[in-house]
Formats: sequence, C-alpha cells, structure tokens
Amino acid sequence: MSSTDSTINQINTAVTTIVLSLSIINFIFGGIGLIFNVLIFTRPSLRGEPCSLYFLFSTYFNLFFIFVIVPVRVVSEGFNLDLANFNLVICKTELFTFYVARTIPC
Repeated sequence: MSSTDSTINQINTAVTTIVLSLSIINFIFGGIGLIFNVLIFTRPSLRGEPCSLYFLFSTYFNLFFIFVIVPVRVVSEGFNLDLANFNLVICKTELFTFYVARTIPC
C-alpha cells in the first residue's frame, strides 16, 4: 500500500509542477500578446472599425483573465491558499467573475 501512496503523491506533485509552469508561461506570453493587441487595435486607423472595437473589448476581457484570474487560480491550486473557502460571498463572486470573464470574449 505504501508504494501505491508514494506513486500517487509523486504523480500529484508532477502534475502540480507542470500546471504551475504552464500557467506562468501562459501568464507571460499571454500578457505580452494581449498588450500588443491593445496597441494595434487602438491605432487611429483601426479605432473606427466595428470589428476592431469588438476585438479590442475582447482583448480587455482576456487581459482581465490573464492578469487577475490566472494568478488567483495559481495561488489557490498550487499553494492551497484559497480565500473562497473562508467566505461565501467571495466564493460566489469569484465563481461568477471567473466564468463570465472567460466566456464573454468568446
């Protein structure tokens, strides 16, 4: 039984490490790419186009996702520091905000 428990713990540790690494990479490259999107879509020649405005607001919601939601998820999943476990209002607000912010750009 102890070898099975040890194997499960090793797999859980490996998965947590991989998810944290990919989240940090996503945070860095996603933030850079979205900032470039904002710079492009706010150019005067594109500011008046309706599709450019749509893509700009989609970029803003994705920026919120990358700079707010991803770090909160990394802290809560990777380091077991979840504020939603202690307060029902924070839990409901966090859940609603995370799902709305992720689905609006789609």
